[in-house]
Amino acid sequence: LFPAMSNAVLTSRSDHKQVCSLRTRGTLYCYKLMYEQVPAIEARSIAAALARYDAYQQSPSPAQQTLIMKFSAAICRAKLWRPRMLG
Repeated sequence: LFPAMSNAVLTSRSDHKQVCSLRTRGTLYCYKLMYEQVPAIEARSIAAALARYDAYQQSPSPAQQTLIMKFSAAICRAKLWRPRMLG
């Protein structure tokens, strides 16, 4: 689901746990978004941005920001909105 994460270099057991947690969280977010009628491709991108924000406080890319704004209502319905993420 998140190919960039599968290529991560894991230096310790805690790194492995964090990547697995990030992957699990992203998958859950993706399912919640698809339940709210967000198309699968867009849901994956938004879910990855949300998971990275939750784990690392990493801002979404400009393309992900556009998707987040486009599907903001669905993100809110899924209870995944992060008020500080975009600004």
